[in-house]
Amino acid sequence: MGQDFGIFLISDSMPGMDPGLCANCRHVKALGNARGSVFYMCTLAERDSRFLRYPPLPVRSCDGYERASSAPTPANKEEGPPPK
Repeated sequence: MGQDFGIFLISDSMPGMDPGLCANCRHVKALGNARGSVFYMCTLAERDSRFLRYPPLPVRSCDGYERASSAPTPANKEEGPPPK
């Protein structure tokens, strides 16, 4: 597992991989797939071109970082959108 066209992911084969600040940022959307991979998407990228949609991990500094009240839970894309 690893880089694929600029998208970085965390998978079961890399259990010690740390996403850095994305792990608890309020702007991250964690997306899971059927194979157990988790993709960390930055929602700031939708409205601000300074941010990458799928930043290289681990993210160690970020101008848009804001601590979330809880860590993101991966949503399985194949099951539809996460509950609100």
